[in-house]
Amino acid sequence: MRLLKEPLLHFIALGGLLFAAHAALNPGGVRAGATPPAIHLTAADAEWLKQMWARQWRRPPTDEELRGLVADHLKEEVLSREARALELDVGDTVVRRRLAQKMTFLLDDTIRTAEPPEAELRALYETRPDLVRTPARVSFSQVFFRREQGDDRARTSLAALSNAAAHPEGHGDRLLLGDTFADQDEQALANLFGASFAQAVMALPADEGHGGGPSAAVTHR
Repeated sequence: MRLLKEPLLHFIALGGLLFAAHAALNPGGVRAGATPPAIHLTAADAEWLKQMWARQWRRPPTDEELRGLVADHLKEEVLSREARALELDVGDTVVRRRLAQKMTFLLDDTIRTAEPPEAELRALYETRPDLVRTPARVSFSQVFFRREQGDDRARTSLAALSNAAAHPEGHGDRLLLGDTFADQDEQALANLFGASFAQAVMALPADEGHGGGPSAAVTHR
């Protein structure tokens, strides 16, 4: 009776049940006495094992260590084939996460391998600059006046603001869009103020005050 309580016996019995269930559910599987698929270890596989060892231990493996790596690799392959034959990977969260992790590593390695040399990038830039060019962007503050108020106030403010020490606060009319715009490209400005105003702003020299001009809704200074 004590023998029936041994964990090893329970494990053997459970393994037999799993094997029997798999054989019953997969009658087209490997027949008794049939030769299982061979496991091929190529020179590339051996080189990969050596590189993985060197990356971890900062030195190449000895011949004895390499034989151990090969033996462990073959053992792992045999066990993994048997596990897949029993469908132990189906519905396993750990297996799914590990596969996703390996795919991520593979994609990262592919991207790093695919990076072209600098000379090739420079040649591409010289022949096709449009592929890497980004739209010009500007940052500016504005003082604006509504059209119905006329241009007299705008001219008076422009004269006052021509002094570099002058501050625009207190000049112009309030606009819901605000008076400061940062890192705007021409299309963004055109959407806000119209195409002609956007083109005029993009053509202005930097770090200077300008008299401005009308947009679709306001007069700017």
